[in-house]
Amino acid sequence: YKRQLYTWGLNAGQLGHIKGENNNMPYITHPKLVSSLNQRDVEIANVTCSEGAIIVHTTNGELIAM
Repeated sequence: YKRQLYTWGLNAGQLGHIKGENNNMPYITHPKLVSSLNQRDVEIANVTCSEGAIIVHTTNGELIAM
C-alpha cells in the first residue's frame, strides 16, 4: 500500500516510532506500522534510509524525516 510504511530494527527514534514505545526495548523485531504516517493523508512515492534516518517523499512533494 502506498499509505503504509513498516519498519523494524534498532529503534533509536529513526524508525518513525516513539523511542522506548515497545516496552522500552531498543529493538523492534517484527515489522511494525509507522503510525505517524498512517494518521496523515499521505501517499508514499519514495522512501530513502540510512543508519540514522528515514526520509519519506510523498506524491504531493512533502518530505517527512524520521
